[in-house]
Amino acid sequence: MYHIRTLKFTSYTNLHRNTFHYVNFTLSLYTREYVIIKFEFTTNMDMTRIFAEISGAGVVLSSFVINVGAADGKCVLGTWLYDPANCLAVGGVWGGVFIEPRDDRYASMAERFEGHDKVFTIHAAAAPETVIELIDEHIPYNIRDIDVDLLKVDIDRADCRMAAALSVLRPKVIHVELNPIFPPPFGIAPEYRDGEDWTDHRHFPREALDTCFANNAGCSLSATAALLPDYKLLQVEKEDAVFVRNDLAHIFEPFTSRSLSTHWRLG
Repeated sequence: MYHIRTLKFTSYTNLHRNTFHYVNFTLSLYTREYVIIKFEFTTNMDMTRIFAEISGAGVVLSSFVINVGAADGKCVLGTWLYDPANCLAVGGVWGGVFIEPRDDRYASMAERFEGHDKVFTIHAAAAPETVIELIDEHIPYNIRDIDVDLLKVDIDRADCRMAAALSVLRPKVIHVELNPIFPPPFGIAPEYRDGEDWTDHRHFPREALDTCFANNAGCSLSATAALLPDYKLLQVEKEDAVFVRNDLAHIFEPFTSRSLSTHWRLG
């Protein structure tokens, strides 16, 4: 017979604004002396809530995003295809740069954002070394002069290197895809290679590959954090991580003080 020995529910509140912030739920099941199941569930904040907290702390927002790997422009909140940058742009208030190389997806995205005068779409495959120049070629101003609120990267290969290349623009928040298989402290960061199929994982040692994660090749959490020294990890969302700039990390305490291992385990 199973006995509930531990049932813990914790709600965190932003003390400055008295708003709901975060929930943590822990359940442990015991049989006499041994723990057989320990279940811990932590809710994450969506991007609207994250920027509401930042704005509530007195930080001025630009409502400008850079979305590298914007797919078809859909938001799809609540699914594994969730794209926070697309979600923000749907309402028409937010804008920015949306990059997608695949013909079919770009066509759908361009149609979705047609008439949105704050959105600039780019039909190209971006590389970390040239992505800033690519953006500058498609917008009527210098991207380095823009106060970027959100950088979102989902290119299915070397995402951490793309995020690092664009972090020089100092976006307030970075949402980047991960390889969830490798826990901290493993530092896995494949090199970006132009011209390779995004499902080709030859840049990983053969002995390190297995069918259980061969389709998830990408940067580990530790490698991503190491390439973003000016950012603190806020939360892990299964195959994605959310980082906030160091000067904004205090807004989200105590979560930005958690270890990478704790974030990985809860995410």
